Order: sequence, then structure tokens, then C-alpha cells
Amino acid sequence: TEKEGLSNNSVFCSLEDKNGNIWFGTIGGGVTKYDGKYFTHFTEKEGLSNNSVLCSVEDKHGNIWFGTGSGVSKYNGKSFTNYTEKEGLSNNVVYCSLEDKQGNLWFGTEAGGISKYDGKGFTQFTEKEGLPNNFVCCSVIDKYENIWFGTNGGGVLKYDGKNFTQFTEKEGLGNNYVYSCLEDKYVDLWFGTRFGLSKLTLSNLNESLKEVKTKSSKNTSVLFKNYSYDDGFWGIGCTINSICETKDGTIWTGTNDRLSVYHS
Repeated sequence: TEKEGLSNNSVFCSLEDKNGNIWFGTIGGGVTKYDGKYFTHFTEKEGLSNNSVLCSVEDKHGNIWFGTGSGVSKYNGKSFTNYTEKEGLSNNVVYCSLEDKQGNLWFGTEAGGISKYDGKGFTQFTEKEGLPNNFVCCSVIDKYENIWFGTNGGGVLKYDGKNFTQFTEKEGLGNNYVYSCLEDKYVDLWFGTRFGLSKLTLSNLNESLKEVKTKSSKNTSVLFKNYSYDDGFWGIGCTINSICETKDGTIWTGTNDRLSVYHS
């Protein structure tokens, strides 16, 4: 807590870097780094773009990127460089971030869809480019290098490097409001929604996609296995980016009023 040196008790995201330091993004207190012994604070005074930090990712060069309420901040170990709508970011409120194998950084925003940063400039993917929803809450890369995005009302989007494919309640998703996502050790994808968890088995994906493309309703619902109140998932409303897997395959999910655990 703040007693022990945390900058703020409202923690929204966390990250372990390659050196073993733990970074905590807070709402109102900026970023706190814990090295195992001491806490170090980084706020707007140190150059962070905003003290509300919503997501974080470490790139292959060791830079740490923070998505905030006022753009993206890159920390190189010494100082911050900030990127906002001025620099080409599609929207300044950034809820999720990841790096692909090519080194591109992807940012999901509150009202600007998706921004891809290639080290030189930004490329935007919004409703104008065909996205069903501009509020992107979460993201994950699967084993096959597809990037998945959860949206606030538009279901799930799969990007294969060229095209987006949308999955909604019509395709069996538990709910179109998707706030967290994860690929587990079995290469299944988990999506935390407003009304429970949805699991997608990638081994069935190609066959199911064929059905979607041909508009066949036959067995499309088997694409997702949904877990809600009746299945013991009492939390129901999942919270943004609050999902993780432990080494033994247990899935931990943060919800509106409790922590839910799924034992595989």
C-alpha cells in the first residue's frame, strides 16, 4: 500500500520487466517501480504524460511503454518520451498495449480504435477503416501471430496481418463487451466479458471461420465455451485487463466484486 511506498493504492496494471523489476500503474499516482527492496515513483513531475496509467508493455529494446489518460509514455531507463494525438496517436486514452514479433507496438484506445507504431510513425485502424467499435479495451497475440482485440460493444476482432475478422454473440461469444483477454498454455483464448468468460479453442478456429465466411449457422456456437453464473463464475462482470494464468494452468480473473479462479 501507500504505507509501504506504493505511490497510490488504486492499481490498474502491472508488469515485470526483463530485469525482474515490478512496475505498477496507478490511477492518480503515476507509476511505481519495485526492485525487490525499494519503491521508485514516476509521475508527471518526472515526465510521465499523465498520472493515470492504464496499461504497460516492455519492448524488445528494454523500453517500457505506458498507456495513460493523456497519451503514451516511453521510458528508456533515464527519461520519458511522450506520444499523443499530436504525434499521430488515434486517441489519447490508451487502455491496452502489446508488441508484435516485428517490433510494432499496438495501442487500443477509448475512442480512436487501434494505433500501430512502427518506430517512425502511427497507422490508425478505426471505424473509418472498418472497425465495428472504436473503444478497444484489451489485446493479445496468439501462437500463430494473429492479434486479438476486445472491444466495448463490438465483440472480438482478430487481425491476421491483413484483415480484421469480427466475432460477436452471433458466433457464440458470451457478450459483445470484452474487457480482458489471454492465451493459455493450451493455446486456448480466454475473453472476459460483461457477463462472464468465453473460451475460444484455436484448434477449431479454421473450420469455424469457414462456416462464418459461408454464413453457415451449423455448429458456429461451438467456437466458444462460455462460463457464467450457472457454471460457477459468480463474478460475472470482468474488469479491464484483469486476467492471468499461473504456471499450473489456473486462470485468475478480476471481476466487479471478486476474484474468480478457474482450475483446468
